[in-house]
Amino acid sequence: MWFSKREMWQIVKRGKELAIEKGEIEDIVFNACSRNMYTVDEVILQLEKWEQVRRLGFPSLFANLEEFNEFGGLLKGLAKEWGLPDGRIYVQGSALRMGDINHVGDLDITIRVSNEEFINLLNRFERMLEAPNMLKQIGQNGKIGGTIMFKTKERTTSFIKEFYTRFSLYYSNRTAPKFDINKVQISIIAEGSVLDLSPYLKL
Repeated sequence: MWFSKREMWQIVKRGKELAIEKGEIEDIVFNACSRNMYTVDEVILQLEKWEQVRRLGFPSLFANLEEFNEFGGLLKGLAKEWGLPDGRIYVQGSALRMGDINHVGDLDITIRVSNEEFINLLNRFERMLEAPNMLKQIGQNGKIGGTIMFKTKERTTSFIKEFYTRFSLYYSNRTAPKFDINKVQISIIAEGSVLDLSPYLKL
């Protein structure tokens, strides 16, 4: 989907009215163009949804800010245990842009790091791996993620699988957020990489 000059003007105008940062407008438009599936009106709705989420402080997949913060605390605690940057964990993707939660794909969680930190984490991960097929998958497009994330011969589970387990235990006697935990996707993303796309909402 490529937008005309007038359509781009409409998008940028609405973004400015909502006081959305220039880089966030650009990334939302880039995402729309790369997916080739959104009209100009749908992109404007995404801007409006992001403004609402930013103002409230939590995505629509969560009932309230307390529930969102509780989820974030669980994730940050596990990240710290695994030696991952727990202070730079964000929600990214469709959960911040889509008004209808039925149109939200995965709940994308990003641990955002500098290029230097990314290389260090990549080297740390590679030294612990044995399977060549796993080595081929990590670090592509500035990303470490998926079900293999830090799954090694020393660890019998990956980071994300451990999070699923912790989530289930934590909410065994509490009211859990109303979304499919298996749709939570956690990745480490290098700043400035092709997948480093705003908006971001810090956990």
